[in-house]
Amino acid sequence: DIGTGPGPYTMHLNCLFKRNLLSYNNEYVVSFFDKYKDYKKYFSLNVIDAHEISGELNNLQIDKEIADLLNNLENKGHLDNTIIRIWSDHG
Repeated sequence: DIGTGPGPYTMHLNCLFKRNLLSYNNEYVVSFFDKYKDYKKYFSLNVIDAHEISGELNNLQIDKEIADLLNNLENKGHLDNTIIRIWSDHG
């Protein structure tokens, strides 16, 4: 049954070692901002993880991961002089 069983078209989170794949991206972004905090930066991060037939579960997790990333960057003061642009092709 497409959308409910194992395989590329499931509602299961895409994980690696029991962590959502986006959490690895977020960890890298924060470490990048920490390391180069005194430099001007341009940073682009594209998220395409929710291209499933029924992406409700993935989309909710992606929203949480993006919120966690923004909160983490804000708490560390990295958003004081930063412009964030978020776009999506699936609403």
